[in-house]
Amino acid sequence: MAKDLLNRYVWLVDTIYRSGGITFEGINEKWRRSQLYDGKDIPLRTFHYQRNEIENLFDVNIMCDKMNGYKYRIDDGDIKQQNVRNWLFSTFFVSNILREGAGIKDRIVVDNIPSAQQYLPEFIHAMHNNTAIHIGYAPFYLSKTLEITLFPYFVKLYEGRWYVYGARDDDPTVKVYALDRITRLETSKKRFKLPADFSPEEHLFNAIGIIKDETKPCEIRIKAFRHHQKYLRTLPLHHSQEEVETHRDYAVFRYYLCPTNDFYQKILAQREYVQIISPRHVCRTMRKIVEKIRDYYDRI
Repeated sequence: MAKDLLNRYVWLVDTIYRSGGITFEGINEKWRRSQLYDGKDIPLRTFHYQRNEIENLFDVNIMCDKMNGYKYRIDDGDIKQQNVRNWLFSTFFVSNILREGAGIKDRIVVDNIPSAQQYLPEFIHAMHNNTAIHIGYAPFYLSKTLEITLFPYFVKLYEGRWYVYGARDDDPTVKVYALDRITRLETSKKRFKLPADFSPEEHLFNAIGIIKDETKPCEIRIKAFRHHQKYLRTLPLHHSQEEVETHRDYAVFRYYLCPTNDFYQKILAQREYVQIISPRHVCRTMRKIVEKIRDYYDRI
């Protein structure tokens, strides 16, 4: 999908959603004042095609209220129902608002995610059509570029990078690839069938971050000191988080997840405000990591 077409879809959803109800004539009136306006009104047939594409891509239904002057609207719950949909449109809506109000651009600061600009639309389109994508992939741990025919199952945003998960034409194992390590991309007409029992949520259910390896999940408890327990309450480290002890100066949180590298990086990001207290093998691994870090600074 071309980038400008995705922008048009976002503009259309944003315009209808914020209006609370708008006629087709009203949509074209706002279109003429839009930064995306190309000198042509939106034909009615094109509008209905875009309605269908928006529903297929984002599962957002643009309804026509015939009893109220043929006004188009989007149910508020339709946007807020799912986390991914809520994120997509909160992000895209801000982008659309910035385009329409260029005078406040310097007063809104957002992270730059280059991989989303270059490759994300192609992967979304490929997932929608269940078509393969040929990529040149240069992982950081190799000095050569891999040639891969990928069946994209789903994408995930994590720590400022977009990742795509999928199988290869020569390997059914679901693996993860960072979009910013793609050196070349070609769309394909080769179709694939998403396994009927595959669920992205289940695939990453016990993972934290992006890694899904052979690490077995286990119950992990961490102690959060001082005011940091409040941060964890408002932004949990993982969906399994449960507060099992509450004290004046600390709280204990319980998790059930795979202690992968992403888990240890997430704990290190909490600095000295958290401590892993069980199980012992996770504590020992964390101690080795901390001792290695201490060795770096002992040399100073």
